Amino acid sequence: METDLVSKHKYSLIIFIVAFSIICSIVNCIITRNIKHVISGLFITVLAVPVMFLMIVLFGAQLTEEIYETLSLACLLSVLCVLNTTSVLGTSSELWIRVLILHRPISTIESMVVYTCYGSILGAWLGAFTIPLDWDRPWQVWPIPCSIGTMTGYALGLIVSFINISRLYEKDYKFA
Repeated sequence: METDLVSKHKYSLIIFIVAFSIICSIVNCIITRNIKHVISGLFITVLAVPVMFLMIVLFGAQLTEEIYETLSLACLLSVLCVLNTTSVLGTSSELWIRVLILHRPISTIESMVVYTCYGSILGAWLGAFTIPLDWDRPWQVWPIPCSIGTMTGYALGLIVSFINISRLYEKDYKFA
């Protein structure tokens, strides 16, 4: 019986999604002290899963086969993109448009939301490039490359936002 994460990718991805959602919700509740934003964030994240599923299918995933795998990738994208965004920005469509579409974040936390959302989506898209290669490796199975790309893009978004925050902090508080 194999227990590695690649052969059991269906289960490991769902475990990651649930654990990340719980941890993010607890942290967001502690930071924002607004349980309403956290609950609405969880609700909107669940509503975003079918939208992400449709977007993944429109980008080339099979509609009739491997539905569970595509749904798990949609859940991952929803959690990484929508949950934190809703916890930070709330449900105001004006804020979402200003921050994510017009790319005009005011605070550093809004910048972090932008970088992690864009990084996650770009990572999922770039991760798909390894799927058609003829290497016949177990990590090339759908949706492992896209999931790895999503998480890598999210992590790179966090790194870029940390560098951005450090640069702004250094500019504001010059140490001699």
